[in-house]
Amino acid sequence: MKVLRDQNLSDQTLNHYAVVWKSFTKWLETDLRTETNKLAKFKLPKIRKDMVAKRSAMTSDQTIRLIATTRASKSRCRMSGEDRSWLYLLAAITGLRRGELQSLTPGSFNLVGDIPVVSLPGTATKNGEPAVQPLPGHVVQELRSWLSSRSVDRPLWPPERNTALMIRADLKAAGIDPEPFDFHCLRHSYTTQISQCGGSVKDTMELSRHHDPNLTFNIYAHSRLEDRAHVVDRMPDLLAHTLPMNGVSTGLNGATPESMKPSPEWSQVDPLGHVDRLRGPK
Repeated sequence: MKVLRDQNLSDQTLNHYAVVWKSFTKWLETDLRTETNKLAKFKLPKIRKDMVAKRSAMTSDQTIRLIATTRASKSRCRMSGEDRSWLYLLAAITGLRRGELQSLTPGSFNLVGDIPVVSLPGTATKNGEPAVQPLPGHVVQELRSWLSSRSVDRPLWPPERNTALMIRADLKAAGIDPEPFDFHCLRHSYTTQISQCGGSVKDTMELSRHHDPNLTFNIYAHSRLEDRAHVVDRMPDLLAHTLPMNGVSTGLNGATPESMKPSPEWSQVDPLGHVDRLRGPK
């Protein structure tokens, strides 16, 4: 553990290593390969809450600017600007993770049917389950053109691991502060956009490939003040009484606003006591 700490690894990374070690030594004992679990009493390193990365979701304008600027930029990380722009775009419209995207080939896409989709076998996904993600129709024509220039059975991008550094450089080139973002933020942006486009809880979970709604809506779906303001603006107008009612009855027994106005006769003193007689004895 000291060797890893000397490499300036984060608390979260150290914790991941420790979990793997403990799982391995537990398996050794269970499989009778050792007499005892040597790490049974080893405590996992504590993760400071302020050290846990808090990812943000990019706005639509930021994502558009990133893709457009990257497409016109020079090569980086063994990828042309156009190829990187498609990597970012597909991440933002499918929610696929970096490793999942880098396993895609042109054969992963079906752009011929009524519903264009990109598919991955369970061997290429994080949860081990096959994934079939629908694609928005407006990207199909350009996507088909780009795929036609690629080798059918070869991955679309090289296995680049420093995608965090790559996207930070492209964000900076696009005039976007890279500090709140990494590559996985595109997946957060995807889930957020699905939710904002009116996706139901079930649809948003399914498209994000989550089994827990708490993960979907507490971690991945982000809500900004301006987003909440747009929601509030769609609330019904509770000052609608200032609008003309067109004679529609709003009172008791079919009374309209006009008929509910006080009568001049009743607004004055009744010297003959008509009202008292109608009310009956007190």
